[in-house]
Amino acid sequence: MLSQFVIKCLDEFDQGTGDIQFSAVRYFEIASENAKEEEDKKALNVLSGALSMGYSDENDNYVPQAVMADGRRTFAMEDLDDSGIETLKETLPHFTSAWVKAQLSDIIWVRTCEQPFAQTAVEENLRLFNESFDPNEWVVCYHAVRRAFQIALKPKIKNNSFSTVLQQIDSAIQKMENCNGSFLPLKLIEIAVPYISEEKQNQYLISCRKIFDKSIVDATTEPIVRYSVAIQCELLKKLKRQGEIHPLQLELARYYEKIATESARHPYQAIQMLLCAYRLYDSRLDREKRLDLHEKIEELQHAGLHTMSSIPIKYDLTPIRSQLDRLFHGLSRQEMIVEYGRIALIYNIADVRRGVLEDRRKNMFLNLLSKRIMDEEGRVIKIIPPLDFHEPEKDPNLFHEHMVAYVTDCRNLGESISLRIAYSYIQKQGGIETGDLDFLIDNNAIIPDDRKEIIKLGLSMGLNNEVYAAMHILLPQTENIIRNLAKMCGDPITYLKEDGTEEFKPLSQLLNAENLRESYDENVLFTFETLLDERGGPNLRNENAHGILSPAKGSSGAALCFLSLLIRFLSLYSCESAEVLHKLLQR
Repeated sequence: MLSQFVIKCLDEFDQGTGDIQFSAVRYFEIASENAKEEEDKKALNVLSGALSMGYSDENDNYVPQAVMADGRRTFAMEDLDDSGIETLKETLPHFTSAWVKAQLSDIIWVRTCEQPFAQTAVEENLRLFNESFDPNEWVVCYHAVRRAFQIALKPKIKNNSFSTVLQQIDSAIQKMENCNGSFLPLKLIEIAVPYISEEKQNQYLISCRKIFDKSIVDATTEPIVRYSVAIQCELLKKLKRQGEIHPLQLELARYYEKIATESARHPYQAIQMLLCAYRLYDSRLDREKRLDLHEKIEELQHAGLHTMSSIPIKYDLTPIRSQLDRLFHGLSRQEMIVEYGRIALIYNIADVRRGVLEDRRKNMFLNLLSKRIMDEEGRVIKIIPPLDFHEPEKDPNLFHEHMVAYVTDCRNLGESISLRIAYSYIQKQGGIETGDLDFLIDNNAIIPDDRKEIIKLGLSMGLNNEVYAAMHILLPQTENIIRNLAKMCGDPITYLKEDGTEEFKPLSQLLNAENLRESYDENVLFTFETLLDERGGPNLRNENAHGILSPAKGSSGAALCFLSLLIRFLSLYSCESAEVLHKLLQR
């Protein structure tokens, strides 16, 4: 039984119309704080908690309003025990608000499966839909009618309520026949499409077409135009009129081209519009048009590069120079080569993981926006979606992509500067001959005899300021070394195809080979992977293999980093260079 205090709180509550969630939750939270009896506090807490929840389509249940990264959360269904359900049942008759009655009766039905509460939830959601109906401010009324529809679809409820909800939806669609620029009629049609007659489908197709014709004006109405086309395509499929879909898509494509032309002063917006148009043209039927659009996109990408401005960063190089001066002072040529191999960083996977999570914590925008990676020509070559807000590591592959991007950003700042300064010390020593590398290569355990001279040549070119040319030798030779190491560790380096032919495994699979990872430091393999085989990083191996490695990237900080890492890696497997390395470590 409800106490007189709780009943008084219910009677004094300003019911209002529409979605009153915020005011209702706050009112009953304050009432709970003012309650003197524990039972009253409990009842009012249950009421405010139940009203704070939201329905989740994904979970098909009510979920907390907020869940923190550390696991803390607001009121949830698991907090609602049998006594809590009884409290909701007792308070329900005291409310007149359509939103409150819909919420509470729905929660009771979801928890208990008692059909009368489902019926009440449908009726109150429909009342809320009519109360809050507004084609311009449509979110509340849409959510209400959609929830009514979802409940009415349940087998035991359907006979009583389904036709009523459909009639309400149809009536609202007719009411908005002459409405301009609203999502609501399209959203309602989308709900009803699978459950209506062919006659109604034709009728709604005409309604969608009218919305399309009225909205195809400028860029501001693009979401409505796109959505109306999507609904029309769905209806045409239902009506078995697929032949009309492509002409409709061509109309939408021409609309995007028109917007792109009008957005010429904003190249990135124009590029997005042309990309939308490009996807709509058929690769076979509209090949010439697609080629034309591709050319326009490339022109805009080039133009866009000139509109980009760098963010000036003041970077004091004095500490870096001082440290490198101490490292390289008085070194012999051999020692200098090995010391250069120690400059590039080996990225610790655990540290990188923490760095990614810490960046997300500091910058909320990282949780909202995709990361777009561009090449030197302005092309977007990789889009990395944001991580899940609540479970950032839910998708391991996506989290790995963010780790690669994090390492790349770190490498492009301090590490690249250190590598360039260190590289200048080697240049001051004069030309490096292939014979100067005998100590590193001749007795190296991981280099096959027939590859030693070519690797010497590549390293000498790299150390003699011919880094770009050296990349074309060293990148494939490094892949061969990794392949041999995987084989030595017992990992298969080839795979059989269906037709019985045998193919070599790609570098990405070799770097993740099980036995290789057990035998070698996974941080070293991860660091090589971020340089050689990830589109979110420099991707040196793949760009070189496909002939698209540019002189700029082939001589960049990433290339110097690869050269340094390779020398460091090779130093571990040569007795002479290992002695040099040991001597340097003791300095």
